[in-house]
Amino acid sequence: MGFQFTPRIKIGNVTIGRRGASVGTGVPGLRYRMDFKGSSGQQQPSEPVASAYGIKSVIIDLVLFVLASTVPFILGAIFGKILGYVACAVLLWVALQHFMKTGEYGQKQETVYVQDKRYKTGHRPNGTRLVKDESNFIEYDSQQLTLHRIVGTVQLLFTAAVALFIYVSK
Repeated sequence: MGFQFTPRIKIGNVTIGRRGASVGTGVPGLRYRMDFKGSSGQQQPSEPVASAYGIKSVIIDLVLFVLASTVPFILGAIFGKILGYVACAVLLWVALQHFMKTGEYGQKQETVYVQDKRYKTGHRPNGTRLVKDESNFIEYDSQQLTLHRIVGTVQLLFTAAVALFIYVSK
């Protein structure tokens, strides 16, 4: 099982992530949340297709990366240069992920069960969820590979600039 980095930004009651945004308000015990996502519902495609990694996804990736790259500046200013370099190493790892990706796994629906003693089996079905289907690997087309490499290159250059700035700062 690998490490997964999910970039998201939370400002007050608004959370902005790669796949959408949400707004929440209320008090403990009485909360209200609205989600704004790109697709409505969890529809399983009839034919396996890689997710649409287009210009919109590239812009969102780069904006979130630039915002996340402020972390090395803050850590370097507060705790010293060494922690700033460690944060740069994490940014480097995130940037290199774009060069190593050749595709993604498909998804399949799985039934979710909850414990219930009223049934002979001791559990009952409680809906479905989408999970990663490791038997169904979908390769990216040439345009998606090119976009991933462009994003990776820009992120590598930005990471190098952040590390250089931390190096020359006092």
